Amino acid sequence: MQNKPLISILIVVYNPWEYLRNTLASCLDQTYQNTEILILDNNSSEDISQYFPTDSEQLIKIKLIKSTENLGPYRWLNKLLDEAWWSYIAIQDHDDIWHPEKLQKHIDFLEAHPKYIGCWTNTIMYYEAD
Repeated sequence: MQNKPLISILIVVYNPWEYLRNTLASCLDQTYQNTEILILDNNSSEDISQYFPTDSEQLIKIKLIKSTENLGPYRWLNKLLDEAWWSYIAIQDHDDIWHPEKLQKHIDFLEAHPKYIGCWTNTIMYYEAD
């Protein structure tokens, strides 16, 4: 994967509960695999590592940074940018799930169209109460 661009997935979390487990699974189960996942724990009152995968090959892709103060999600994204080794950045919320081919489709588009600096996809809203 050395010749493939690295995608840094940035996630700021605050008390994500079980949602983080599914979010991380959707990031790790991407068809495009040259990724790293940087998580900033925004001073959660729970140990968020309990939601991390136990598989060591998946776990190695995750880097956790802990904050001692809650500054909200957007101020911490800059800290994650400083920590990333990216060719591309993907921002993920701690309660969102990606389609398995999301990152591959983004890479294919951006590599084929270098004049664009970013792209996005449609969103399907799903609420657990429904």
